[in-house]
Amino acid sequence: MNRTTTIVAILLALTVNTNADILENFTPIQEKAWSHFLNLTYVNKYVDPSGGALIHDSSSFQPYYRATHESGLFLDTWSSGELGSEYMQRENGFGSEIDLGGGWGGPFFDTKLDFEGGFSYWATGDLTDSKDDAILTYAKLSKTSESEKQTLTPYVALSHYTILNSAPLDGFVAKIGIDTERRINEKLSIIAGGFLAYDEGTWGNKDGFIGKLKAGLSWKVNKALTLQPFVEYYKQINTRDTREDQVVYGISAPFEW
Repeated sequence: MNRTTTIVAILLALTVNTNADILENFTPIQEKAWSHFLNLTYVNKYVDPSGGALIHDSSSFQPYYRATHESGLFLDTWSSGELGSEYMQRENGFGSEIDLGGGWGGPFFDTKLDFEGGFSYWATGDLTDSKDDAILTYAKLSKTSESEKQTLTPYVALSHYTILNSAPLDGFVAKIGIDTERRINEKLSIIAGGFLAYDEGTWGNKDGFIGKLKAGLSWKVNKALTLQPFVEYYKQINTRDTREDQVVYGISAPFEW
């Protein structure tokens, strides 16, 4: 074996051994610490999702964004803007309401329940004036059961509204409800749900019970995007104030990455 052949053989042996060591000690890149969720929603009217009160009797665009850390901590923001309204034309705001919040979600101690708690600052009306703003704090317990064809998520939730500069309008809303999804195939599902809520008299309303039913379809366009047309019915059971029954329809486009 001549000198050149010997050198080539040694280099090949070193390369093979080095690559073997690299593969043996290789550590996969860890998954990203943050996950993201964006939901773009159009509705024919803006109804308070807890008390069923009509906020705007016109079509609205309502985007929602949440960034969740692997620890369970999250930051989120939600907005509602009347389409074509004068406010949308203003230079000092995106819409007629912007909410900023955060919280934590994860297992509830050693139980099989899931917990989520957080807060949200509601910047309503004129974004330069806080007199009508509110702070929402909430806690929610849920339990998800999943089979090949169906997902069921019953839950209980408690919310408290603090209305800035209007202390008599503060109050609690308690809910018990369920969300369901029935899968037809890999792309299409039927979604439904509802709740029964007790409003102790927030926002100056009378105390009483409110019911909500929701139904719709969920079409998985691809791994990241889903389209969900839906209809909601809010029933004022015995609220004894100016709130009326409402029917809301719309479509959502949630993204996850």
